[in-house]
Amino acid sequence: MNQPDLELECWLCHFKGFPDEDGNCAECRRPLVPVDKDPAEALRFYCVLCERYFVSKRDQSGFDQAACPECGDLSNTPDFHLSEVARQREKKSNAWQVVVAIMIGTFLGTTLIFSLFRWLATWW
Repeated sequence: MNQPDLELECWLCHFKGFPDEDGNCAECRRPLVPVDKDPAEALRFYCVLCERYFVSKRDQSGFDQAACPECGDLSNTPDFHLSEVARQREKKSNAWQVVVAIMIGTFLGTTLIFSLFRWLATWW
């Protein structure tokens, strides 16, 4: 991801410093942009609506994004889309883990309560 010795600036809260472990702003948790990015650098972008790649300069928002020349939709680099897919996959994985933990906890809790009632019934 980001180099740990690279100082970054947040476009939202204007925090200047080093990223957290995920490469995001330590203040507001937004993705950080390297301070030394060249705004005139031509990058390859992918338009989701047109489903095509194009080369353009990044806009002034601080992110690697640009308007599609055909439809005008704000497009991101292919790396962003790959990261987005990974984030969505991680969210689904975390949600599934929570569901499984709740199911196991419910099963174990119910089993423990019924065992306790059976044990108490033997004493009375």
